[in-house]
Amino acid sequence: MAVAVVFALWQLAERTEQIIFLRDPATYLQVGYWLAHHGSLPIPDSIARLRRVASWLSFASVNYYPVGTGIVPQFMTGMPVVLAGVIWLGGVPAALVVTR
Repeated sequence: MAVAVVFALWQLAERTEQIIFLRDPATYLQVGYWLAHHGSLPIPDSIARLRRVASWLSFASVNYYPVGTGIVPQFMTGMPVVLAGVIWLGGVPAALVVTR
């Protein structure tokens, strides 16, 4: 228990941001934010507007897959749902504390 408490305090003190796009915690935060504000998946893309500029552009990435006219996260666990609730209660700063 002491190790967990010390680790949590260290993470909070270092303010380890979890918004780096290619990391799972960032995906969880982004999906949690989407769910908090929209309530469902897939996340629709607006590729039609962007393809006028760059025909090669895609919303697919390491963490998201295209499905129909939207994208879905590679892994869907309970964490994005938990983060959606935290975002409702305390906003993104509270969600950053939970993802640490």
